[in-house]
Amino acid sequence: MKGSVRLQTESGQSTLEFVLVLPIIMMCLLVTIQITILSLDKISLVAAAREGARQGAVSDDNSQVHAVIDRSTGSRPDTATRILRSTNNDTQTPQSVTVVVHRRVQPSVPMAATLFPDVIDMEASVTMRREITS
Repeated sequence: MKGSVRLQTESGQSTLEFVLVLPIIMMCLLVTIQITILSLDKISLVAAAREGARQGAVSDDNSQVHAVIDRSTGSRPDTATRILRSTNNDTQTPQSVTVVVHRRVQPSVPMAATLFPDVIDMEASVTMRREITS
């Protein structure tokens, strides 16, 4: 008889604990999803910079480099690109190319976005040695 009284008084305890812990678990899940999305954006940015640097290493045409980066990033309007070419002081021929790709990303996961800044600046920079000779 004593055991049945104890069960009746604790019948809603697990439900209450679940209700109290659920928002914390959901917030952790949403933050994890947002961090994953931002990581994928950074990986795609690095890949675009690498592809652009590779094109710049085999070509002197900056428009081709921009085309490769646009193709890699999907021509997103929030992406900016800089192409820097270092030259040999004696011959003034390009020795290396550096491609810097910059993107402004806004957190997109509801609820978790409140824990992140409104805009996150991401940048990827890749330098490659020039592979063509003039």
